[in-house]
Amino acid sequence: MSTTAIPASTMTPTDVQTMIKNYPWSPGSGITLLLSLDFGTVHSTAAVQIVQESCGSVSGNVKFKEGLFVGTRQRQSHRVPSKVAITSRCARALGKPKRCVLIFGHDVDKALEDGCITNENVFDLLKLFLFPEYASDDSAAAGDRLMKLTRAKHDALIEKIARVHGGKVLYRDRLDEPEWEVRDMGDVVVAYLHFIWHNTLLEVAHKYNIDTDNPNPEFENLRQIFANKMHVAVSVPTVWQRETQEHFLNLLGRAGFPGSTAVVSEAVSAAIGHLNMISDFESHTSESENMIVADIGGATLGVAGVRKYFRDGLARFGEIVPEKGAINGSLLVNQAIKEYLDDKTNRQTLKTVLKHLDWKEDEWSQHIKDGIEEAKRLFKNTDSTCLIPLPRLGWVRDLEPQICRGLLPGSQLTVNGLIIGNDVLIKIHDEWLKEIVHVIRECQNDFQQRYPKQPLPALKLCGWGSLPRHVLQKCTDVFPGVPVTLLEDQVTPIVANGNLVTLLRADLFFEVPACRSYGIRHDIPWQEVDEAHQRRSELQEARTDDGDYLLDRALWVVEKGQSLIHPTKTFTVQSKKRLSAPNMKEAFPFEWDIDIVASDSLHVGSTDKYVSVSQALAANTIQIVGRHSMTIHQQDCKIKAIRWDPALQEPAYIEFEFRVRVDCSTIRPHIHISIPKSNGIFREKLAATGKGKSEPCHRISASLGSFLAHTTFHDNEKARLDVDGELSEQDKEARMDTD
Repeated sequence: MSTTAIPASTMTPTDVQTMIKNYPWSPGSGITLLLSLDFGTVHSTAAVQIVQESCGSVSGNVKFKEGLFVGTRQRQSHRVPSKVAITSRCARALGKPKRCVLIFGHDVDKALEDGCITNENVFDLLKLFLFPEYASDDSAAAGDRLMKLTRAKHDALIEKIARVHGGKVLYRDRLDEPEWEVRDMGDVVVAYLHFIWHNTLLEVAHKYNIDTDNPNPEFENLRQIFANKMHVAVSVPTVWQRETQEHFLNLLGRAGFPGSTAVVSEAVSAAIGHLNMISDFESHTSESENMIVADIGGATLGVAGVRKYFRDGLARFGEIVPEKGAINGSLLVNQAIKEYLDDKTNRQTLKTVLKHLDWKEDEWSQHIKDGIEEAKRLFKNTDSTCLIPLPRLGWVRDLEPQICRGLLPGSQLTVNGLIIGNDVLIKIHDEWLKEIVHVIRECQNDFQQRYPKQPLPALKLCGWGSLPRHVLQKCTDVFPGVPVTLLEDQVTPIVANGNLVTLLRADLFFEVPACRSYGIRHDIPWQEVDEAHQRRSELQEARTDDGDYLLDRALWVVEKGQSLIHPTKTFTVQSKKRLSAPNMKEAFPFEWDIDIVASDSLHVGSTDKYVSVSQALAANTIQIVGRHSMTIHQQDCKIKAIRWDPALQEPAYIEFEFRVRVDCSTIRPHIHISIPKSNGIFREKLAATGKGKSEPCHRISASLGSFLAHTTFHDNEKARLDVDGELSEQDKEARMDTD
């Protein structure tokens, strides 16, 4: 498979460290940081890639190299528990009372293991706070019951912080800093997201040997790079509507994430990450690929139909069926197993066991919950029994056998945990899978309706830890004739990688619009003014005395909202420049001053196309983003006399052609300006590719910032797949027959 290793470059860790040390950089050089956040209900993953801006084309498959994952410094796991807990810590100054301190992620699990905190002091399942169902009391569905139980626990802990600690908390590693105010769960979620952002900073610093303990220029430079050179993509559940997404983005902004953060559906991101690994984005002779991806997370199910195809020689992603989702994640399996065990447990026998182990009932309950999560991942439908692992059960050896067998029917308590019959787990999983199968089948029906002559796409299942082999086998049985594959191997963070591919290759599945208009300040030849605008009186009045030019205007090469996607990813215009030269003896050589202009206005291509640059600068609708100059010699120009005064001995002006090209094919787009070195006229015509043949020219180039700035999905609630992907002729005929 042909790949272009976009993030992977020749940079060594020493090179990166040197770049950080030398920040800020000159235009077109330096690095860009990419951050992918998969904020999960049970675990979260944050992955970082570093891109060298001076190389790497925006094409081909993304090849990941030495990815940085938040959390691997504390534990050898990139899956950071989505948990926040409170604990008490003495202030460093003697005589001060203990204060409420927040701990996060792996530290919460470690504190629970060591017995330093209890589960009642833990905010878990943080993501549920964002769901509208979290605040609803209307339904008794299993998903809503989970929301209510979680909300009750969260509310109790918020009330405790307010009552015992005055609503003020500290970060564990920032005891000397001002306290944070915790008024509601939004503040807790912001604290966790800030922890992810801050630890991403520390992870990068650690990777490149930058001291974080003492104030130093390198660490401050890295902070500035994070503030100015970071691009972020986050994955969200399919079921989240625009209002929920905006709420999440607001919390991310409060936590320090950039306002340009892109949003991608979890199922779509999984498909993108998978296609990046197994499909070729370069060779347009390869087959189109269709798949339906079911992403099963802790709280939700998301199903997306994705197609990879080629349009105009470029790889594209298309939507083959609309996305569907449901609040039916794997936590409902945990909840059902826990409810079954609670219902069947002999309470008197449990009291005997707890007394013998010196445990409280809430400790037993938490260990059972944790054990269920582990048992679910190891569950095989070929076994007759299943072990729910429990810690510190050495003393169970001293219990009488009838007590160990009497906790609940068909069970056995051992030094390793609680053994129960596999038939229980099979029954619970099968009941849970009914809605998942229903949603997948709806997507398959949609596909058959849209493409009646096409075979059903392969089914890909995604969900780390949520998908035991029983789920794979069940889906294989339920959907005969459809290839069913489990994507994740519990090592590759496929959704996180899909987010990074989204940032680097948004052009694969999204019409990447120009965020700004780019051009140069220019005196436009009147003949190049649109016919509709030639009738405007204010433009007529602004023409030069000879009627040939419109002074002080902008020549736009890329207009805001214009798609940056086409085979060459270049945009070129050609025009000519006239400069007055009343005294030819003193005219050459001279400097052609060039102002590169940009505008956030949507109207530069219409009503404001020929507005005076000076007036637009005063109104701040146009900005000068670069000033350059080019030395012009007499042989470079075409020298003309004034037509209306033949008695004039000296020529009145000189003229030359020029071309302006914006190239968006690299990580850092550039604007290139060239003029011919002979007689002011290009010998070769402007080619259809926009680049033209090489000929002797004067040239200047200037950076326009990062291409990634155009992947922020402006005016869209999230990244969207192309809906009207190409159909085969057979499908087109079938569509017409069914209309």
